[in-house]
Amino acid sequence: PVRVWKLTAMRTGVSCWSWLLSERPDMETRVMHAMYGAWVWSIEQGIGLFSPEHGTEQGAEAVYKPDAKPAPSLSRAPNVWIAFLEERFRIVRKRSMSQSQLIGNMVLVALRAARSMNRHFTAVAVKFNLFNLALTLLHGLGDMASGLRVILRQQLFYALLCYMAHAPRIPCKPDLTDELESLGRFYVSLQKDRQLCKQLELTLRTHRQSKLAHLLLSHEVPLTIVASFLCFFAIQGHLRFVRACDLMLVLTRHEADRLVAWHDAAATGRDTTVAYLSEMKAFSKPSQRPSDRTWKEYFDVALATLPESIVFLARRFNNVEHLQRLVSQEVLRRPVIYAGIPEALKYLLNNYSQDAAATARAILSWTPVAPVTALSLLRLYPEADHIVLYALRVLNSFKPDVILFYIPQIVQALRCDRKGYIRDYMLRAAHHSNLLAHQMIWNMKTNVYKDDEAEHRDEIIGDMLEEMIKAIQAQMSDAGQQFYEREFDFFDQVTDVSGRIRDKPLGPKRKAACLEELAKVHLQDGCYLPAIPEGVVVGIDYNSGHPMQSAAKAPYLATFDVIDCTLSEMEDYEASREQLEKRKSHRLSCIFKVGDDVRQDMLALQIMRLFKQVFAEIQLDVALFPYRVVATAPGCGVIECVPNAKSRDQLGRATNANLHQYFLQHYGNEDTVAFQSARRNFIRSMAAYSIIGFLLQIKDRHNGNIMVDDAGHLIHIDFGFMFESSPGGNIGFEPDLKLTREMADIMGGDRAAEPFKWFLELCVRCYLAVRPMTEQIISLVELMLDTGLPCFRTNKILQHLRARFQPQMSDAEAAIFIRDRIYHSYLNTRTYLYDVLQAKQNSIAY
Repeated sequence: PVRVWKLTAMRTGVSCWSWLLSERPDMETRVMHAMYGAWVWSIEQGIGLFSPEHGTEQGAEAVYKPDAKPAPSLSRAPNVWIAFLEERFRIVRKRSMSQSQLIGNMVLVALRAARSMNRHFTAVAVKFNLFNLALTLLHGLGDMASGLRVILRQQLFYALLCYMAHAPRIPCKPDLTDELESLGRFYVSLQKDRQLCKQLELTLRTHRQSKLAHLLLSHEVPLTIVASFLCFFAIQGHLRFVRACDLMLVLTRHEADRLVAWHDAAATGRDTTVAYLSEMKAFSKPSQRPSDRTWKEYFDVALATLPESIVFLARRFNNVEHLQRLVSQEVLRRPVIYAGIPEALKYLLNNYSQDAAATARAILSWTPVAPVTALSLLRLYPEADHIVLYALRVLNSFKPDVILFYIPQIVQALRCDRKGYIRDYMLRAAHHSNLLAHQMIWNMKTNVYKDDEAEHRDEIIGDMLEEMIKAIQAQMSDAGQQFYEREFDFFDQVTDVSGRIRDKPLGPKRKAACLEELAKVHLQDGCYLPAIPEGVVVGIDYNSGHPMQSAAKAPYLATFDVIDCTLSEMEDYEASREQLEKRKSHRLSCIFKVGDDVRQDMLALQIMRLFKQVFAEIQLDVALFPYRVVATAPGCGVIECVPNAKSRDQLGRATNANLHQYFLQHYGNEDTVAFQSARRNFIRSMAAYSIIGFLLQIKDRHNGNIMVDDAGHLIHIDFGFMFESSPGGNIGFEPDLKLTREMADIMGGDRAAEPFKWFLELCVRCYLAVRPMTEQIISLVELMLDTGLPCFRTNKILQHLRARFQPQMSDAEAAIFIRDRIYHSYLNTRTYLYDVLQAKQNSIAY
């Protein structure tokens, strides 16, 4: 069963072991020794709890990866084995010290390998079941095994710190009963162990004094033995079992509270049914709000046991200023120890103003951080050569498919390029990837001017960007130059259609002109649409040209046949051509805008893509559609269309019904499978967009900017007003999110309805899932502040954005906060009045 490592195999194996041990007591020792060997083998081979498949790293330094997938869940087989060992120990502890110690050694081997334990969230219950087994052994082993108990207690503390020495894992399932029960049981057992720790410290202190006095008075004992005892007692005094136990209790309680906030996201009392939680809450000591002196003691104990754990101790309790100072001082004092921890860089840089030289020396060997963190360093420390060089080394360590995501911020970083380092990096990156070169050129063309009419040149980087475009073009290889000319010629033809139909009146004449001009577009092999570089355009639907409703400007929609591909296949199209031709194409529609600045939409959708990755990694059951948008020149851009969707305004005009009535007409009564499926999709998407709408303060949410697709998903489009800007002179009339009567009716019609409670749960979980990304989101926005976009009209953008994430709050407090915002927006009168206003002014149905 250990080699197969499946739940059913382990259950069968445990049944066989139990039968064999009961039928043949004479074989107990042989079987347990064989089991010990299998246990050690599983650890050495990296199986089960020690599997290296942790999944994508989470937390403040998580990296955007377009192809990121959730790691496989950990098998529950280890739980079965651990439960068997615990039961076996209870059977033999009074009659077989050898078997008891053998089980103790098995646990000890596992705890010593705690650094190698799997970090996937599904390993949480397994780890704490192992920790519970360790406590069972501690409390059940007799005085004959006092040495094993001391070592076991030390290793348990070490193993728990190893668990805490990483960014807290975001839960990947809604029901956390198993995890909370194992945590609660561990906490309650640890409270009992706290009393034993007090006795142990007293015993060691008394033993130390009497033993040391005996050694010093004895002239026959060599000085080397006296020295060894002094060393031993110094170590024991340094560990301080009670303080270590208190720190374990504080960390366990913090972790349990974090998981309760996720488990009972809608505050319906689900946590009251979980065993041990009520007992856990009854304990008042140790305090969850320790004094500075106590924090210093916790810090010292953690530092002596596992130095890197202090970084994540400070991360978990980021509202404790004294702890932040202690960690910053320690990281600067011994940077070599922490250079392999991306999250520790923050604490190193906290010392920059006091000791720039020491910081500069240490940072050059630091492990890479997330690209957006590196870009923020370029903005914050433009004159610090060592920091700038480190940031560029970080950017160079990522592949083009990752860097593509951050191109808007990379281009803006040129504003801080005092010595040409960023320029050189961009030229090198563009030389190695034609797709990066294309996207850089489009973005730089857009940012030469600050307005969509190309009248106000950017005085800081306008000239530099034009020089960069020429430099990138000049360094292209022959094949790269051909690819560039082919792609830009194709796209210029597509964009020019808009300019040629602008003077035609709206209606049939502009429609006819659009079809006529689109028919002139010649498609060459190996081209792509700027917004979707992962797709080769193999055909144009020349009958799809459709002018949008805009008299002064002439945006239009066109449909293409596209074959999905990887970026490397797109880069080397000729080599991949034969393979690509075997794949099926699909239809893709895009809107080509002229006269509109889409950079603000790019920023909003960039953040949405980051959120979507987080949701996908933890398998959170929500739906988000961050369609692609790319600005290609001042006032020009390409927008990917949401497939199979119509605006709420269009639906209202076509059916003369509200959204709930439309669902009933289109999907059937509420008890039908079709309606239930559509409502489920509506709630999943509504939750994700509600949280994004709140965090980014997206406004102008009239029914023309809200889409509904054939499956019932709700999709928000057009992000022209967000952060500090809003319609009507930036008065912020609309509430935090749109939650109208028709939306509430789809979700049950009442806050007490089960569908609405599920919506509330998903909202809270979305919010808790993205809060660890607070600094990344703020950095993405901060790097764009100098673009002059309308949403950056005040100097309090970042302050207000940070306040909406509430980083100083615990997860439990944050859950209460976001529930209050949702309740405040529920059937808010201002939402209704805004829809009425839009209906009167712009005839938008509501």
